[in-house]
Amino acid sequence: MTRALVELLGGRRAPPAWAWLGLLLLRGLGHLYGAAQWLRAASYRHGWPHRYRAPCPVIAVGNLVAGGTGKTPLVVWLAERLSQAGHRVAVVSRGYRQPGLRPVTVVSDGRGHRDRPPAAADEAAMVAARLPAVAVVTAPVRWRAIAVAVNELGCDCVVLDDAFQHLAVARDLDLCLLDADHPFANGAVLPGGLLREYPAALGRADLVILSRAGGDGGAAAVARLARRFPALEMVVTRHAVGAVVRLGNEAAGEQAVAGRPLACLCGIARPDAFRATVVELGVEVVRLFAFGDHHPFTAGDLRMVGEAAAAAGATGLICTEKDAVKIDPAWSSLPIWVVRLELEVIAGGELLWQRVTGAVRRAGGGGLGPGEGETGGAGPGVAGAGVAGAGGVGGGRPGGPAVRKRGESADPPRQPSATPSPAPPSPSGASGRPALLLDRDGTLIEERDYLSDPAGVALLPGVAAAIGLANRAGWVVVVVSNQSGIGRGYFGESEVAAVNQRIERLLAAEGAHLDRLYHCPHAPEARCSCRKPAPGMALQAAAELGLDLGRSFVIGDKPADLALARAVGATPLLVRTGYGRETEAAGPDAARVFADLGAAIRWVVATVAAPL
Repeated sequence: MTRALVELLGGRRAPPAWAWLGLLLLRGLGHLYGAAQWLRAASYRHGWPHRYRAPCPVIAVGNLVAGGTGKTPLVVWLAERLSQAGHRVAVVSRGYRQPGLRPVTVVSDGRGHRDRPPAAADEAAMVAARLPAVAVVTAPVRWRAIAVAVNELGCDCVVLDDAFQHLAVARDLDLCLLDADHPFANGAVLPGGLLREYPAALGRADLVILSRAGGDGGAAAVARLARRFPALEMVVTRHAVGAVVRLGNEAAGEQAVAGRPLACLCGIARPDAFRATVVELGVEVVRLFAFGDHHPFTAGDLRMVGEAAAAAGATGLICTEKDAVKIDPAWSSLPIWVVRLELEVIAGGELLWQRVTGAVRRAGGGGLGPGEGETGGAGPGVAGAGVAGAGGVGGGRPGGPAVRKRGESADPPRQPSATPSPAPPSPSGASGRPALLLDRDGTLIEERDYLSDPAGVALLPGVAAAIGLANRAGWVVVVVSNQSGIGRGYFGESEVAAVNQRIERLLAAEGAHLDRLYHCPHAPEARCSCRKPAPGMALQAAAELGLDLGRSFVIGDKPADLALARAVGATPLLVRTGYGRETEAAGPDAARVFADLGAAIRWVVATVAAPL
């Protein structure tokens, strides 16, 4: 896309008379694209397709307009402050225009390893260079990058770059940037304009960040947006020069370039904005060399630019920080200075940081991973008329699982006693009965983030018939699920009990039943003995129902289910519903894989001797 067309679609240049017909046709196509984006967002809002929930807080940064709103300075601002607050932070992005087909690229591990372009995307490499203590990971499928950051690099907080439209990953805070001067470009959706979706999508944002505020401090932009979107909360920012350094020699300063005749060199979406910044530094700009956004610079480019700049009277070049990571200073016959921009918050800084810390606190430093998409809570509990586990299995940790016994009412269970329960029997015993321990969300019923409304319960196809088959064959069928929404205060025991009662009614209508439903009501940071993959719920079931866990099967869609099976000596079975496909794709595992719960149960009943 040429610079002239970008300025036209961005609302920065009036269209010539001859272009109106073409623009109208493009606007018509834009309505189709905008409608498709609206339908896509609506489908995610209603729970389909499923969203990956990371096992840690996720802060998403994105925009409505393609290119040039200043996402990277905000990402650096967030990651730097979270790191200073003691978090092990990862910046995750798609790795736009990164060559190669690696599923995941660790641009920086935050401990010394660092990739440079072309092995790494330019913006990711720039963040890695600016923040050496922050991990930077890129992947076309971003949940894979998050999984590597958390599981392999030990990160406990993720800043997800360019993610306002990346709805496949759930987030704890959604920040949307708008350019203060042209928040919606020319007002049309791609390809008729630069909007990625209709402005009404701002309703998804937890906070709107106005960037590049002008001399009025963004007052005019705030007033315009407040009239159109009165419920929006806004933070006003601008880009300020943080430092000017010489490429290959960090020692420099603004005084080193003031008054010098230099040529601007950049490959960014808005070269004129960079030129204006350089002029504010007191530089005499003799020429602007503007390449396409994310241009991969070569020695030939620098040779050509150097010759032309010298002919124009330049004594050096000055470039952006994003471009500098792609340039070897040895390629240029002229010295090269680099401008580092920083985010300066003009208004709303306290609000922004409160929202960030609040989101991290709510997520507890550990959210729900692809294998833990259920709502988990404090100790395991059996759902139902609610006899709560008397104390934590293992003692000294939060109380045990809540339990719902077959036929009990949906009254909330009483709080667990602080007195530890007696030690459970051995996981495997010759006199015990084998059982099927089932995950709930994504295995038994459709995956819903933090499900608290019984109206949202939907049995997966074939589940009732398969459980009925297991009942008739003599298998004990138990549900063990993490319900961290209780521990996080999103809902209470009574809501979980009502959801479980709804599940039981749907199964009973088709002649099937569950023997017990256990749930862990703790948040992940509680480090209880019942939240999967900890064995508390399975051990309590074994104690109360006389089970032989060594002859039992744990069936689920998440890594935590497979790990639970191994922790108690049971056989793990993975289903591809819920997060199962992501779990399967995340790496090799010895678990047998089935299309769904029905297929898994039919295999067990057909191949394993009937229980005694």
